[in-house]
Amino acid sequence: MAETANQNAGIDSPRAWLIVLAAFFGAFVVFGVTYSFGAFLRPVATAFGASHASMSALFATMTVLSQFVAPFTGELVDSTHDFRWPAYVAAISAVLALGAVMKMRAEVPLVTSQPEAATAD
Repeated sequence: MAETANQNAGIDSPRAWLIVLAAFFGAFVVFGVTYSFGAFLRPVATAFGASHASMSALFATMTVLSQFVAPFTGELVDSTHDFRWPAYVAAISAVLALGAVMKMRAEVPLVTSQPEAATAD
């Protein structure tokens, strides 16, 4: 009976609840970003001059790929037992994506800050 108590001692530890909280917020952000896409569909499509169909196809492709890739990446992380390298890959990917967005914003501003010049007829 004492061995069972020692095995389960870490289950209700503060560190275990911190991991649960971090997993909750991680899932909250990931699924929030993914499934709030519809709220931004029209403004993004208008800004890039894309059709509703092409934007919907982009969302569908992103969702399907993420669902099909997840088991393979999970198995890869579980087989190596090293949880740091996925965090490094995610951080590098986020920095590259942010850099690409900033470069795009610098080259093609989505919002013009200067008003249109009035023409006198």
